[in-house]
Amino acid sequence: MKMDKSCIKRIVIGALTGFCNGVFGAGGGMIAVVALDDAVKLEQRKAHATALCLILPMTAVSIAVYLLTGTGDATAGYYAVPAFFAGGILGAKLLGKLSSVWTARFFAALMLAAGISMVAT
Repeated sequence: MKMDKSCIKRIVIGALTGFCNGVFGAGGGMIAVVALDDAVKLEQRKAHATALCLILPMTAVSIAVYLLTGTGDATAGYYAVPAFFAGGILGAKLLGKLSSVWTARFFAALMLAAGISMVAT
């Protein structure tokens, strides 16, 4: 199988996304959205949807490592997981209705707010 530039870019995106997800416990999806949009030239909505597809297996691996090494706390998830499902359903339905421009604006605002919050603490 021949590796073209597109395949190599996708492999690098996958490795960088997985690394960020593992180190930060989150954020891999944000890296994936930006990388898929810029490097692979996916349309904004497709980049978000594709990033969501990447997050599930990445998160499963990160959860396993965190729990096996004693880094994570499974009891915190008992309350958060049902809310994650509800938020995920709502967000997926909303993504299909938002224009790419508004999706990009909301995403940028979220990233900015997260960055400011992390610097302020």
